[in-house]
Formats: sequence, C-alpha cells, structure tokens
Amino acid sequence: MANITRRKFLVTAAVLPLVAIIPLKALAATGQIHEIEGNVFINQTKINSASIIRNGDEIVVSKNGKLVFSIGEDAFLVRGGSTLQVYSEEGS
Repeated sequence: MANITRRKFLVTAAVLPLVAIIPLKALAATGQIHEIEGNVFINQTKINSASIIRNGDEIVVSKNGKLVFSIGEDAFLVRGGSTLQVYSEEGS
C-alpha cells in the first residue's frame, strides 16, 4: 500500500463527496422521458425515449400524443395538443 500522508488523506476525503454530488446535480437539471405516445417534439425535433429535456426547451405534443417525463423529483404528464416551455429560475 502506498505511503499516504494525513494531509493528503484529509483533502481526498473532503473532496470526494463533492465530486460525487456534481453529476447528481447535473442529472437533476435534465429531464428523463418515461413514456411517449404519438408525435412529440422538443425544439421542433421529433424525440425518442433516449432524448433529454433541458432548461429552455419547448415541448410540443401532437393532437393524439402524450408525454410523461420527470425533472429532478417532479413528474409531468403532457397530453395531446399541448405546448410546454421548460425553464427554471436560478437556484431552483
């Protein structure tokens, strides 16, 4: 085992949790799609189950469509014939 100083250990122990939190916050800022029916568009581009919803996106669901997605801890159901603008205020 490598010789590690107390100072290096403490710095590593303090920084490691912060590194683990950063990707979680990044994931919380994007939306995950759970269900798509019919034609659904984000910023005028047809989406699929691998698409990602981001702050500022405009979602348009066709007349016979449906979209279920979540952002962070919030879930959304957008029914056919709807348009939705996604945005968050700073700090939320």
